[in-house]
Amino acid sequence: MTASVPPISDPSAGATPSAIRIARASALIPHGWALRTCAADKRLRAAFPDFHPEIHWQAAAGNLVTTYKTYHGTHQGEFLGIPATGKKVSFYTVDAMRVVDGKITEHWGVATLLDLMQQLGVVPPLGRQR
Repeated sequence: MTASVPPISDPSAGATPSAIRIARASALIPHGWALRTCAADKRLRAAFPDFHPEIHWQAAAGNLVTTYKTYHGTHQGEFLGIPATGKKVSFYTVDAMRVVDGKITEHWGVATLLDLMQQLGVVPPLGRQR
């Protein structure tokens, strides 16, 4: 699945039209584009209805855009078999997207789900081995 990107009307000084297209395409990602394109999104958003990202940085090179962000939400529904806890949680992600002809055509992501599972209380915090 691909997402359309609005056409460029006013490239800013020092930025190439290609870089601006990629940056605009990547603007879809912070709002959960990658998650909304898969079936797991409905389950994730049902479990964390206030799920939202905090963007730390984005970089574009060639036709690739990388975004580092933290997702925040409150566990209000079943998630991976874990009943709602009411806990506020956050986890980090790094996403890379390929943009071709103004559309996101590929997406790769890595998330710190271990942190999430620890915050939900299903995985104990890591500690020193004695």
